[in-house]
Amino acid sequence: MSDHCNADIVSALVAAAARRADKFRFLNQRSNVDCGRDTALHLAAANPAATPRFLYAFRHSDPLVQNADLDTPFHMAAAATSPDVIVSMLKMFWTSLAGWQIDTALVQTCAAMGEPTRTAF
Repeated sequence: MSDHCNADIVSALVAAAARRADKFRFLNQRSNVDCGRDTALHLAAANPAATPRFLYAFRHSDPLVQNADLDTPFHMAAAATSPDVIVSMLKMFWTSLAGWQIDTALVQTCAAMGEPTRTAF
C-alpha cells in the first residue's frame, strides 16, 4: 500500500478507464482468488493513507461487493487507521444503502478501534 494517496492521479485514471470501459463496471471487478477477490474500493478503504478526497474518486463503485472473506469495503474502512475513512464512506454511499443492514462484525470492528467517530454512524 502507498503511504501517499494522490486523489488527482486516481481521479484521472478512473476517468480515463471509464471512457474505455463499460461506464464504471471495471471499478467493481474483483481480483483473483489468490489476492482476496478485492475490488478497487476494498483496497482504497484499507489504505492507511486514504483521505475523503481520495475515496471520492471511487464514488461510482458498488460499496456492497464482498471479497473472499465476505467483507465489504465498509469492513475494510472500519478497520482502517483513520476513522475518517469509514465516516467518509458512509456519507458518500448513504443513498445507495437503502435496505442494507449493518452487520455485527462491522459494528464490532468500529467499536474495537475505540474512536467515537467510528461508532457515531
